[in-house]
Amino acid sequence: MILHRINTAHTESNGLDVCLTYLNDNDTLVLAQNAVVCACMPSLKQRLSGLSVKIMSDDLSARGLQHKLTIDAELIDDRQFVELCASHNKVITW
Repeated sequence: MILHRINTAHTESNGLDVCLTYLNDNDTLVLAQNAVVCACMPSLKQRLSGLSVKIMSDDLSARGLQHKLTIDAELIDDRQFVELCASHNKVITW
């Protein structure tokens, strides 16, 4: 069970693309920092649907995107992120 943390927007790097290549069914994807915009892009909706996706709520709010989500994802805070890190075998930041 791997926790994949993406911190750059889809337009800034290929981290999300590479991550999705290696993502398994029991893995979790966390969108943080500029990567939260990925959750608001209609072009990525299909690729992210059906995955266990978590979004850092403070990062989403800081960018004014809380009402623009195009995917079904759980908003989490820093404490929940730490709990996810502790509950997964490995954490990879892309």
